Amino acid sequence: MGTIRVVRGTATGPTATASYDAALAAANVHDYNLVSVSSV
Repeated sequence: MGTIRVVRGTATGPTATASYDAALAAANVHDYNLVSVSSV
């Protein structure tokens, strides 16, 4: 199993999507493909 990195970023924006994108940039993970993970 590989390394699991935990990062944190916060941001505000005029829309929820803009806030989310800015938070990804603040956490320096905006250039990665994020996939949803489910335990189901």
